[in-house]
This record gives sequence, structure tokens and C-alpha cells, in this order.
Amino acid sequence: MIKTKNSFLKQSFYLLLLSIICLNVPSYALEKQSFFSDVIGIEEKHLSIRYWQDKLVNGQKLLLSQQQIAQLNAQQFQQGHYLHAPLALPSKIDGQIIKTWIQSVSKASTYPRFFIDGKPVEANHYQQWRELLALDKIDQERKVEFALVTNRSSLRTFPHLIPVTGDDKDSNLDRFQESAVFPGEAVAVLHLSQDKQWAFVQNYHYRAWIQVADLAIGDKAVIDAFLKPEQRLVVTGAKVLTNYSPNNPKISNVVLEMGISLPLIAQNEYAAHYLDEQNVYANYIVKLPTRSETGKLIIKPALISRSQDVNVGYLPLTQQNLLVQSFKFLGERYGWGHDFNGRDCSGFIGEIYKSFGLMLPRNTSQQEKAVVGLNIPLDSYSTNEQKISQLSNLQVGDLLFLPGHVAMVIGYYNDQPYIIHDVYEMKYFDKQGQLYQGKLNGVSVTPLIPFTHYIESMTTVKRLWQLR
Repeated sequence: MIKTKNSFLKQSFYLLLLSIICLNVPSYALEKQSFFSDVIGIEEKHLSIRYWQDKLVNGQKLLLSQQQIAQLNAQQFQQGHYLHAPLALPSKIDGQIIKTWIQSVSKASTYPRFFIDGKPVEANHYQQWRELLALDKIDQERKVEFALVTNRSSLRTFPHLIPVTGDDKDSNLDRFQESAVFPGEAVAVLHLSQDKQWAFVQNYHYRAWIQVADLAIGDKAVIDAFLKPEQRLVVTGAKVLTNYSPNNPKISNVVLEMGISLPLIAQNEYAAHYLDEQNVYANYIVKLPTRSETGKLIIKPALISRSQDVNVGYLPLTQQNLLVQSFKFLGERYGWGHDFNGRDCSGFIGEIYKSFGLMLPRNTSQQEKAVVGLNIPLDSYSTNEQKISQLSNLQVGDLLFLPGHVAMVIGYYNDQPYIIHDVYEMKYFDKQGQLYQGKLNGVSVTPLIPFTHYIESMTTVKRLWQLR
């Protein structure tokens, strides 16, 4: 059939009108009938950040200034319970102290452990791993070296990559994975393994073993200068990449995680217009630590395109930005101890707040006890109903602590609090009163109240921006 000009114009008008209507419908309202989830209380709109942003009142209000954040960081480092400045360590440390630090981490578990093939970890295995520690090589006084991390790297219980599981034999949870370190972080190198391939290090919130290949040993003054510049580029995305470099693989496509900050090189201070044959004008130029063939620190310029999710300086700490930063991880796979290039519940919270410049301890119990923020304790003898009534005035960004877990409040729906958290297991009673058990295994949005075991064991509500 041949269309007339009028019918064509009429059809075009209706298409234009439809497109205008669609553009003005919130994204969370465009739900597909095919959406399905076994997570109780979840609709597709709950996975849209805009849905929660629209509920905010005064979400752009600054909760803490950068000066206040700097003061809170300084207070934590001065207290020295959970945060330690690696460069503040002396150049020499009593060898017995280092042995004690290593033995507090690298010890046989009191729980059954298994290899991935299901075979049990036995006493002779632990003996072999203890020999790797080379404790007999620690002198009465040990010289301390300092380094910058060049690549994301695991911090391990023992100086090897052999994964072990718990008695559930779940290969998703490697019980020898402690944490991770990221490019540009400083560490104090305290000892080397028997084969010299691993180093026992202190970073700002943890001590454990790291592969030597991911460290660049440098002069303490040089590393200190690297950490100090006020003009820094902060990674505000879940992950960003440095630009591809055909000539220098050590600065090419380096993965940078949320909260990493690198010194900026001002374009007017960079003599050349090109780096690796690319014009620098549409990029940020940063200083990136690299490792020489002999393991020494070489700081090189690298490019990060302006299209990447980065910011000059830390983000303002607001409820709006707390939502934005947390939702950038939505759906990322859970990684016990930062395994699988991901993070766990406390790492998730820690990386979010690093993008605002606020440093937090590594583990949930330490984050709960840290001197920052206002703690609202929940009575362990209270009934679930009493605890729920205490949770009626939660604010966006509040942290909820229970043994071994932490979650962040994102708002209310039908007068019930909803949370975002990096979580492995899922357990709740369905509408028929039957216990449902499954897995989330990633950064997830869930309601709080149906997770009754959370309510039962919850100990603290923490408001990090509330000054004491």
C-alpha cells in the first residue's frame, strides 16, 4: 500500500509524541512484566538509583567537610587501634615484634579446612606453610623497607595462592584470602618468605602476605612525596582504566578501584603535548607507580581519559552521593576478602567512603568500633518488634552492623527500611511462613525487616557523619 503524505505526517507526529512521553517517564516506572526475583519485597524499581534519589529530602546537604574528614582520619591514625600509617613505622623494628605480627595472621585455623578437591587440610600442610614464613631468618632487629603497590593484589594468610574452604566446602569462600591492596597505596615491607616471592606487609589497615611482583620498593621520602600532593585525581567509579599504551605495558590499561587517588600532573607542567603518541589535552595526566626489573620504584606519567568516572579531589559527602557511589557496585559478584576482583561487605562500605576521603578499618567489627561517627547501640535483649521500632528513624547512609556483616540504608518503601549490601547468603520466611534459603552472592538491594536473623543479631546503627 502506498502511504499518503498526510498519513505519513500523522504517523510521524504520533511517534514523536510517544517518544516525548517516554522521555518524561521515570526509568524506574518502565518496568518489564518479565522481571522476576526470588528476593522478597523487591520490584524492579528498587534496583534503580533514581527511585531512591527521588525520595531524598535535602540530599545535597554536605554532611562532613573535607576538613572534618581529615580530622577524623587523623584521629583514627593517632589512636592506632585499627588504622596505621605505614610510613610512620621506624626504619628498624624489633624482630620479635615482627614474628608476633606474622604468627597472629599465619596460624592454623581452629576450624576444619579443606582444599578445593575436598581433601582436608592437615597438620603436615600447616607445617609446610609455616616453613615458608622463614621466621628463623628474622634477625633481632629487622630493617623495614617501603613500597608502593603497582597492581591490585591479594593479601593472604600464608605466602601462597592455594585456596582453602570451610567445612561447608564452598569454593566461593577462600578462607586464606584476607584482603586486597590497590595501585598507589603505600606499604611497609616487614619480611620476605622463604622463596623471596612474598612479602609480609603493613598497609593502612591490615597486615598479611602479598606477592613481591606487585610491589615497587622506593625511598621513603619519594613515597611520602607521592602521597602528599593536594591536587589528586580520585577514582569515583567502581573501576576505571588508564589509557592503553602500546609502548609501556606497565602503565597500560591498569585497573584502578573506587577510592584510589593519584597525584595529578598539571597540563601546563607537562612539557610535551603527547604521551605514547597520544595528545594529552583530553586526558588527565597522573603519576603512576611502576616496578623496575629489579623491583625498584619508578614513577611514570600515565593518561586517564576525561570520560572515565574520576574526579579532581574527593567527592562531597552527601546522601545523594552515598546513593550514587553505592549503586555503582550493584550486581558485582561477592568476593570474600576482596576475592574475584570484587569485595566483601566491609570492603564495599570502605571503598564507598574512600571516594569521599574518609578512611575506615578493614573488618566489620573494627568499622563498628571505630571512633568515627555516632553509634546507636541496639539492646541484645530486645525483641525483634522492639528493635524494629528503634529502626523507624533510619537515615540514608546509616550503617547497620551485625556479627560479621554490615549494610547501608538507602531509604524506605511502604514504611520499611531498604538496604544495599555486599552479601553472600539469603535467608527469610516467605508469606506462607516457610524458611527460604538461597544466595545473593553480590551487591544487592533488599528490604531489611523480612531478614529476621539480621534483626535478631543486629548490634549497632552507625551514622558516620555524626560528630561525637
